[in-house]
Amino acid sequence: MPPRRILSLWLRTLAMDRYRLNHGEEEPGRPRVLIADTAHGPRIAAVGPAAAGTGARPGMMLADARALCPQIAAMPHDQAGDLAFLEQLSLWALRWGPWAALDPPDGVLVDVTAVAHLFGGEGPLLGDVRQAFERRGLAVCAAIAPTAGAAWALARYGPPGTILPPRDEEDVLAGLPVAALRLDGDVVTVLKRLGIKRIGQLVGVDQGGNGRDAIQRRFRNRRSPSANPLIRLDQLLGRVPEPLLPVVPVVPPLVQRRLMEPIRHRELLDRVLADLAADIAQE
Repeated sequence: MPPRRILSLWLRTLAMDRYRLNHGEEEPGRPRVLIADTAHGPRIAAVGPAAAGTGARPGMMLADARALCPQIAAMPHDQAGDLAFLEQLSLWALRWGPWAALDPPDGVLVDVTAVAHLFGGEGPLLGDVRQAFERRGLAVCAAIAPTAGAAWALARYGPPGTILPPRDEEDVLAGLPVAALRLDGDVVTVLKRLGIKRIGQLVGVDQGGNGRDAIQRRFRNRRSPSANPLIRLDQLLGRVPEPLLPVVPVVPPLVQRRLMEPIRHRELLDRVLADLAADIAQE
């Protein structure tokens, strides 16, 4: 059985790219940001390159950003629309593998096990990915690794287009920050306070005597994988399986009637519609 290979696609500017494709380029001199309403006022959800150059950042209050650049143009952030668009992209990404899974809010995972030879290898496969996204006007970072966690980490924190061979996870991933483990922000903060800033340091604690028990006690009440660094580490290194939910294309039901002549009477139209409704109910 061939070793498992997972392709991680990170659309780091998904919200801004989608808004640009739907509404056009931003006006000169009016840096664009997308905002979300909060209890404390509008907060920036995404920024374009021009807005980033003025000092605007995601998570910043709009009022603070406008203090830096009064010309900022604020547009509403459509989070539900972004998720629907991401789902469409995951179905489109089936051209590279037998199944794909959503990785919200801005990623897609594709199983490319035993598929790379169809593209001439994993390197050309990544090249095809980059070209396909460029044609759609979308920015993407991609990586291939034996596990979903490793591919996710390398797409976001590794060199562009990284391909991780099987059984090299610990050596290659050791230098990445612990945030690459897909942990909640407060968990990353706790690990840094403990002096654990890199994945290699966590691996060393995990392998050293009672270190794993100490970390386990620290996070014993955390059930979610994103809140437990040991679970994420085990998933990253392939020690435990990580369930992924593939996106399944839904084909809408279709029924039809071919008529010899146009319908001119309402009674006949009602009869045909009733027959079509009965047929579609049986689909």
